[in-house]
Amino acid sequence: MELTKGLQKLRDKAMGLDLFHNRMLQNLSITNRKFLLHFFNLSLQNGYVPEEWKCAIVTPILKPNKPPTKTESYRPISLTSCLGKLMEKIINNRLTCNEILTAIFLDLTKTYDYTWIDGLLFKIAKLGIKGPIFQWLKNFLNNRKIKACVNGYLSEEKIMYTSVPKGSVLSPTLFNIMMHDFPRPPAGWDLSLFADDIEFHTSSKDKEANYEILQTHLSEIEEWANKWRTTFSVNRCASLTLTRKLSCTATPPLLLEESPIEEVDHYKFLGITFDKKLNWNLHIEDNLRKTKRLNNLLRTLTFGKNCLPIPLLMRTYKAMIRSRTEYGALIFASFPLPITFLSPWKHSQIPMDLFPTAKREASLKKTKTKNTYRSWTESMHSNPNIIIAYTDGSLNKEINSTGCAFFILKLDEKRFWKLNTKTSIFSAELTAIFVALEFLYEKEEIEEINITVDSKSSLQAICNFKWDSHYLISKIIHLIPNHNSAGTRVKLNWIPSHAGIEGNKVVDHLAQESLTNPLNGYLNNELHISELLAMDKLATTRKP
Repeated sequence: MELTKGLQKLRDKAMGLDLFHNRMLQNLSITNRKFLLHFFNLSLQNGYVPEEWKCAIVTPILKPNKPPTKTESYRPISLTSCLGKLMEKIINNRLTCNEILTAIFLDLTKTYDYTWIDGLLFKIAKLGIKGPIFQWLKNFLNNRKIKACVNGYLSEEKIMYTSVPKGSVLSPTLFNIMMHDFPRPPAGWDLSLFADDIEFHTSSKDKEANYEILQTHLSEIEEWANKWRTTFSVNRCASLTLTRKLSCTATPPLLLEESPIEEVDHYKFLGITFDKKLNWNLHIEDNLRKTKRLNNLLRTLTFGKNCLPIPLLMRTYKAMIRSRTEYGALIFASFPLPITFLSPWKHSQIPMDLFPTAKREASLKKTKTKNTYRSWTESMHSNPNIIIAYTDGSLNKEINSTGCAFFILKLDEKRFWKLNTKTSIFSAELTAIFVALEFLYEKEEIEEINITVDSKSSLQAICNFKWDSHYLISKIIHLIPNHNSAGTRVKLNWIPSHAGIEGNKVVDHLAQESLTNPLNGYLNNELHISELLAMDKLATTRKP
């Protein structure tokens, strides 16, 4: 059967080294086809591939409007064995099943309201739960009453005979016990059972075969439901056929409780929309539509009386938008998403104020990385409207001294101070950033300020709004909007130390000089609580 189908689909193609042509193979007699089939089976059983099948004849074809003297101007065309390609098609058909999958989605009627209490107690006892716990659960489930409350008035009590209490901690566990013996499909099937959301599916080459198997299993489910007094909302149940074939054999609708189950083109199960082509377009469109509404809501919280602090905005974004977009991403993230999906979403976002990068090639090699940083600083210096301030901190434990400095080439400003004893290097880096921003705030007509730092930890603390890690972080974060309101953009950039940048070298030398010979004297900076604790610990552990 596989060989016959493969021969029927052969087209006129050029021959390989073995000189077998497809038309020759199609005209083989029945006897010769049997010999060929036997040869293919021997090849498969022994894992043997003839050498002629593994050797290709490559013919170079010149691309249009390309110079013939260059090798990249040619497109190679490979001619392999037609006999080998026929075997490859048979193997490929086995690797890619191309089967039709039919899934059934079931929905229970009022899950908690119609739970049979006596049947539930029977299943609890059958699981081996006896003694005081069983008696307590029996008393817990029986003779439960409810009262309706409208406008502060309570109705008369009503006894609930078939209901697991809503809002109870035990209810989900009790319902899972009720569903634990739900009919499992035969081997080779898949079943998803999450509370009252039920899905099972099977696949085969033919949709009719799926129909017969699924209808048999639906009959078993119906018997189970009748036994345990459970009903289904048939109008909310659905059947979905997943296939990339253009058409399938029409089958009568599947029946549950003598009612037909609707066959749909898409269905939402556990928050993910499945469509018959399984290309996820509907799910992604729905996600983008909802996240766009949430994004507009988030925008209203970024200004005016409703303005929220940035850490709270980030938390709101992660809870409302990011959680929705990332849910189920492992399933559909590999699908090739058309750019038209993302363009409206991308343009609706507030652009991130990242520092500009020139168009250049950056290799992973260290030398080229240094050249990249150099070219960036050169391009910044060439712009008269951009001020680059290099900042640095220095610590020498041997002489117990800490200092900080900043250097602004365009303004010819070199400033460095000695700091309080026991000031950490982290505090020194933050102090240098803060004093540089304070100094530049007094200057006028500055379009953009680039604070360049070689301390990644200090920049990460500022960007992540780690208010509790140092008091200077909050001062820096509040100082940046002051610059913005004055018409000056502020950007914090990290550049690795020893990258060969002249400004970095100068400020590093100034920070070192501040330890012994500070130009601007002594800066009486406030020590952080961690630094004070370190001093106290040192004083208590020092020998008298």
